[in-house]
Amino acid sequence: GYDITHEFLADIEGSRGRKVDMAITLGKKKPIILVECKSATNQLTLKHLRQLNDYCTYTQSVKIGILTNGLSFEFYTKDKSKNVGLHVKPFFVFNLQDYSGSDLEILALFHRRLIDVKIIEETADEIYFLDKFDDALYTTLKMPKAGHKPTDGNKKLLEIILPSENAASDSLSSDDNDVLSAWHI
Repeated sequence: GYDITHEFLADIEGSRGRKVDMAITLGKKKPIILVECKSATNQLTLKHLRQLNDYCTYTQSVKIGILTNGLSFEFYTKDKSKNVGLHVKPFFVFNLQDYSGSDLEILALFHRRLIDVKIIEETADEIYFLDKFDDALYTTLKMPKAGHKPTDGNKKLLEIILPSENAASDSLSSDDNDVLSAWHI
């Protein structure tokens, strides 16, 4: 189950006595999850994320940070690649006013009787990986405008789509762009 401490003292370097709204220990002595709460009338901002990030950075035991305004809940894990702080982007956002079945599946990972931080971290890592993969794939395959040089990824895609010998040339012709437009690329 959850062991919750309200107004948990999070000593941040250079700023003693700052308190995070909730600390969840999951039966441990030190918190595993920190929750920063804002008013439901407030949009969650980068400033709020920085505040949560400070708490999570200086509370070494924390694995997960949650930022909420009571309607929207943003879930973050620590960024292992930087070895300090949270990821800039949440791995999951749950909105009480707009959610799907798959959202409920991810939210179920936080059920008080089933919660396993390692499984949550693995799920978050998969989501972060897939986001980076999607971004990289899009960047690789994004077609340049006519007259610009295609990337290596563009050239390979053009070789598949365009049967002509000039498919992998150093720039796209307007005819090539017409063909690509027909493919919705």
